[in-house]
Amino acid sequence: DTAAFCYCADLKINCLPESLIYIGGRVFNFCESIETMDFPDAVTYMGEYVLASTSVKNIDIPLGITYVPVGLYYDTELDKITIPSHVSLIKESAFSNCMLIEELMIPSNVVEIEQRAFAYNVNLKTVVVEEGLTDLTNAVFAACLNLESITLPESVMSISTKAFLECEEDFIIYGKAGSKTEEY
Repeated sequence: DTAAFCYCADLKINCLPESLIYIGGRVFNFCESIETMDFPDAVTYMGEYVLASTSVKNIDIPLGITYVPVGLYYDTELDKITIPSHVSLIKESAFSNCMLIEELMIPSNVVEIEQRAFAYNVNLKTVVVEEGLTDLTNAVFAACLNLESITLPESVMSISTKAFLECEEDFIIYGKAGSKTEEY
């Protein structure tokens, strides 16, 4: 159910029934005592902000999910991002406001990233995007105040003028000569 355990600050749960296939939105939102969560691979749907504002440091995205849900890690204790090979889409605000992340590698299986997916990660310094992604959307890295460099592949055909909104202007964008990256 949606928001079933929302604001249960002392809830300590880390595994769910293997038969679970649907996880509603905001179900564990603001459950500050949750540090880890093992989602069964049978899960085929996850709602928005499922673990937002918890103490989660990392979870494994179930094999039945091909996207990182809206706000899944929003405002968590996540300190490292690992995007599994079965994920091709990172939805809006999926990793926003994760203050402990310093580096990010986006693998080639990710072909779409929605707006603000990595926004407000103020300690993010370096980003490497592998070949496959075609667009950097609106505010995807907004307010990443300590961003030093981003490496973009030749596959990037479009970069929103607001992709790096509120970032310091002195960060470096690396890309191949003659690519859209060079035009930006």
